[in-house]
Amino acid sequence: MRSAVSSFQPHALPEAEHRPQGSVEKNSGNPGRRVRALSAGAVLAISAVLATGCGVLDEKSSVAETVKEVVQTPQEKLLAAAATPTTEPYTYTIVQKGDPADAQSANGSVDPAGKAYEVKTATTDEELDYTLKVDYRVVGPKAWVKVKFEDAEDLEVPEIPDKWLLIDPAKLKGQDYLKGFRDGYDEDPAQLSSLLTTAEVEEGAGGKFTGTFDLTQQPDVDIVVPATRKALGEKGKALPFTATVVDGKVTDFVLSIPATSASKAQTYTVHYEKFGATAPIAPPTAAESAPAPAAVYEMFSD
Repeated sequence: MRSAVSSFQPHALPEAEHRPQGSVEKNSGNPGRRVRALSAGAVLAISAVLATGCGVLDEKSSVAETVKEVVQTPQEKLLAAAATPTTEPYTYTIVQKGDPADAQSANGSVDPAGKAYEVKTATTDEELDYTLKVDYRVVGPKAWVKVKFEDAEDLEVPEIPDKWLLIDPAKLKGQDYLKGFRDGYDEDPAQLSSLLTTAEVEEGAGGKFTGTFDLTQQPDVDIVVPATRKALGEKGKALPFTATVVDGKVTDFVLSIPATSASKAQTYTVHYEKFGATAPIAPPTAAESAPAPAAVYEMFSD
């Protein structure tokens, strides 16, 4: 019987992502591909100032009032449309294709005001033909995970309760993945407000934006694996993207990453929706949760 041993390692998601990774081993004991769940960074707050000026009333003049309108650059407009700590609850979907070969996706919801978010990830291993689903729920300082292996009947997998499993950071042997998930994820798991700080942006018609993103200026963003980042070289300074803004909010973002000597071409796509129509995120109930068993901590350790 073949065996699957997952060892999730947080990294800076996805990429400041303190992104969990998994590795799979066959019966021979040779390690298989490492599985990334996702990508992320820091958060930028941007504001505009409205300046006003008034005339003076005297016998020879009338009252005059002028308003100097602040003109935003395309980059500032896009940053202003990204999620912030005051954004209403919303849902999102992230899909990354190309590198690694495994299909990766994540979806969930974010409640910025409640300092809470939920991530549902799915990674399919094409070699062993199984899917690993890992969901995260973070509310304030507490975090829970839910782990499920699908189509893994021929693999040896750890027995893990089908509940929200409360994580005790003190029991994590490796990096504190909770810190990675706390850094901006309760605002935007894709962390556009960080990515866009090193972007050149042009504005088109109908809320459409195009531009390039400088990956070399953001060492903590791990949208790509280290080998791909290194192989990109100068190309990493101008990765093309498109974005769409509707009603003052970013609804779509697509980043294209060219093929390198170490990787295939890939795309990183984010879709946002249901602003203000998404329920706030609450902790799991007592019946829905349980303390995380030792197997879970082994998965998240270095």
